[in-house]
Amino acid sequence: MNSLRCFVFLFLLFALLPPSLQAKSVRCTICGKHIRGQYLMADGKTYCSQNCFDKTLPKCANCGKVLRDNSFQYKNKHYCSIDCMKQVLPKCDSCRQPIAGKYGIYETPTGTKRRLCHRCSQLSRCFACELPGRTTRLPDGRYLCESCAEESIRDRKEAESLFQEVREMTEKILGERIRCPLRLHIVDYPSLRKITNLQLMDEAAIELGYCRCNMLERKTGNVSEIIGYRCDVYLLDSLPRWRFIEIAAHELTHHWQYHKYPYLKMEPRKIPEGFAEYVSSLVNIAYKQEHLNKAKLERRDFIYGSGYKLFLGIAKHGGLPAVFRYLHQQEKSGRNSAAGGPGS
Repeated sequence: MNSLRCFVFLFLLFALLPPSLQAKSVRCTICGKHIRGQYLMADGKTYCSQNCFDKTLPKCANCGKVLRDNSFQYKNKHYCSIDCMKQVLPKCDSCRQPIAGKYGIYETPTGTKRRLCHRCSQLSRCFACELPGRTTRLPDGRYLCESCAEESIRDRKEAESLFQEVREMTEKILGERIRCPLRLHIVDYPSLRKITNLQLMDEAAIELGYCRCNMLERKTGNVSEIIGYRCDVYLLDSLPRWRFIEIAAHELTHHWQYHKYPYLKMEPRKIPEGFAEYVSSLVNIAYKQEHLNKAKLERRDFIYGSGYKLFLGIAKHGGLPAVFRYLHQQEKSGRNSAAGGPGS
């Protein structure tokens, strides 16, 4: 009975103590401060204040705001709002809008990478660089992107001057100048298709140039002698400077080949086309745009891709002299079977 009275007395005495003395002493998980009053608990841990508890909450990776409510997540980081998340999302290189979903990576002719959102990846492709994006539709139906449009050659005098410059470079590389007059024609795509007798094709396979060389022959018995040429090169209008140089070099190589190896077999076409691609790659190097040659290596078609690799392999073991020997052998086997004027 006395013990019960003692317990009741102690209980009443404890009840009369201030709350700060009633609480059991604990430490704050964050600052380590002794807590002798009210405190917060979460996941079995104690916090002396709201401020200490907030330090355990995730913060917006963009503005630093403490995230007490719902948040957005991107690449294992939290954001307080869509606007904050958009600040760190990669932007489309075409429309400049943040990309929150699927996107494509495209390599430009200069070798740089372009990230395009799904929408821009579905846009029309530029006829010159073959990349999708924001383009201008030309009168003949082709599309020209903003980047290529900035460099496009549309002035007739500028085109003729650059063409003559590329001709001199091409013939310098080949080691011999061709004195035959050569006419340059800058045409739209319908005109080029008509000249080359091309059928309607996909925009991605659009032809950019053409060389036509008509030979005037005189026969004496079984011996044929070429006594004249009529040569024309056709290039599409609005080509950017870098593409103009490459295509002009390709067609000028055909012109050179028609004079040096007039009876070279046109079939398989990968021989004349591969030779023209190889020489245009040398011109690209001379103009410090050798990055364009990567696209030649990556082509998988039989005529241009396989042809370029054929001559690249020949040149690897003997340079241009080995290439000329190979062309001479091919011409020799086709001298008696040549029919009509060549064209490419």
